[in-house]
Amino acid sequence: MDGKQQGMTLLEVLLAMTVLTFGLSSIAALQVRSLQVVEQGRRDTQAVYLAQALLERVRDVPLNHEQVTSWQAVARELLGASVQATARQAGGGIEVDIRWRDKREADGVRVVSLQGRVVP
Repeated sequence: MDGKQQGMTLLEVLLAMTVLTFGLSSIAALQVRSLQVVEQGRRDTQAVYLAQALLERVRDVPLNHEQVTSWQAVARELLGASVQATARQAGGGIEVDIRWRDKREADGVRVVSLQGRVVP
């Protein structure tokens, strides 16, 4: 042997594979988290659109039980069976509250709440 080393040692290969595995695992975890955040944002956006749609409908026709019932059915269809959607008259305005179960939240419930004043 002349003292010059050819190639890599087994230890160097194992270390490189460990670093590569750690990096790929981190990327996979970030991908999963990003999908969760996108889904949460989609549900929040849909909840705001639903609340806004009800407030817009109330501009034309005063809030009634039939409107609220059909709106709640649409909310359940879009946001899932765990949704609780309420709308009520509150001192010259309308309060719209949409809640659903979300285990990522500290109290297990996600809430979107809007208040609007309908001016004739």
